[in-house]
Amino acid sequence: MKIRIIFNKDTKNKKLCTGWGISFLVNDKILFDTGENGSWLMENIEILKIKSKGLKAALKRRKTQSKFQRIFLLRERWPGSIKANTCPNQAIAVKAGNGISVITGCAYPGIIKMLNAVKENFRKKIFTRLSAGFIL
Repeated sequence: MKIRIIFNKDTKNKKLCTGWGISFLVNDKILFDTGENGSWLMENIEILKIKSKGLKAALKRRKTQSKFQRIFLLRERWPGSIKANTCPNQAIAVKAGNGISVITGCAYPGIIKMLNAVKENFRKKIFTRLSAGFIL
């Protein structure tokens, strides 16, 4: 599984915009969340030379006006290439080797509840990776 951080509070690349929230690209296909500022996200996408080819979905963690505006910016740039999905809290779970890799956002419902939900949807019960921002 390939994960590229697009937006975060900290970065070693001083050209990138930083701020609260996170945005990352999984396997060059799924954009997870949009960070705090849409124009900063778009600027980072430019700097990192991310292309729409292969981008399938954008997942947002919460339904807020600003999140919808960020998805609108993405759709405006890459018409027809992005389908957005929203739920209160999301995680990406990927079968990888002997187990499941899980990436979450804030995990407000509780990481244990989220991992139990993943276990219910996958037959494999071994977690090989658990990462991202937890506000517990």
